[in-house]
Amino acid sequence: MVTRRTDPNVVQKGGLRSRHSEDFSWAQQAARCMVPRGRGAILFTGQLQASRALRITAAFAMGKFALRGLAQSAARELGPKGIHVAHFIIDGGVRAAHRPDSVDKPDSTLDPDAIAQAYVDVFAAAAQRVSHEG
Repeated sequence: MVTRRTDPNVVQKGGLRSRHSEDFSWAQQAARCMVPRGRGAILFTGQLQASRALRITAAFAMGKFALRGLAQSAARELGPKGIHVAHFIIDGGVRAAHRPDSVDKPDSTLDPDAIAQAYVDVFAAAAQRVSHEG
């Protein structure tokens, strides 16, 4: 519950203040380089809680909603200037050499190559001015 379980200090220490101001800063700097060229893409990576918060995760969900909101705002501002902005939701663990799928749960993590291909596809679509938010 938000009122009993989430300490305001946890929200601040969890990075809501610093993490998303950094996201804003780097996106702003990237946009400053891209706008004069009239093209480019800024790709944000989020998590499922950017669109659906879970019980007792207020601090985490706030940050994910903030990142999604930043991406949406940036897309509306920068889209007409030729800059494509996308927000990806990665819903699960990503397979890695140090974290393979367990034998009893094959394919329980996400394939990093498939994720990378999704980013490449969106970047290619940006060049064609095709866009959507899923």
